[in-house]
Amino acid sequence: MLRLSFATFLLLGFLASFAQAAEKLHKPRYIYHIVKSSVWEKAKESAFYVPSSLKTDGFIHCSKKSQVIDVANRFFKGQSDLVLLKIDSRIVKAKVDYKMNGFPHVHGPMEISAVVSVVEMLPNESGEFELAID
Repeated sequence: MLRLSFATFLLLGFLASFAQAAEKLHKPRYIYHIVKSSVWEKAKESAFYVPSSLKTDGFIHCSKKSQVIDVANRFFKGQSDLVLLKIDSRIVKAKVDYKMNGFPHVHGPMEISAVVSVVEMLPNESGEFELAID
């Protein structure tokens, strides 16, 4: 049987609380999602955004601000008809986690009201994206 001293028990509790606080610090208020503008226009007719990835992958793929350009150029290079959704993660009621390489994932339908801005994404002549994200 494992026996812990009271001091060890308190230290473990403190470390767990510290880890939770540190994790919250790395979760930005705003997260981003790239979607075809036609899909977004249709989604706005409802109270919730429910993309196909929610059914196929179990979550909505999102990015932190620092990840958007890499994601856009890796998965959407040369595509047009795209918009970038800026999402206030505090409004999203579904669970948002960062378990897969630090990318945010929304595990459920997302409130349309959580989207605070929509920016058209246009690729340059080589098909790459060079966005200035606020």
